[in-house]
Amino acid sequence: MEPTKELLSVRLASLVPSRFNVRRHSVGQVEELAALIEAQADRIARAG
Repeated sequence: MEPTKELLSVRLASLVPSRFNVRRHSVGQVEELAALIEAQADRIARAG
C-alpha cells in the first residue's frame, strides 16, 4: 500500500467496532493518543 495525502470524511455513525480495529492500550497510551489527535485538529483548524 502506498502512502497518500488523500483525506476521507467518514460519518462517525458508520464506524463500528470489530476485533480487527479495536486495540487495547494502557491509560497513558490513550492520553498520549488523545493529545496527538487534539494537536492535529488544532493544526487543521488553523490551516483551514
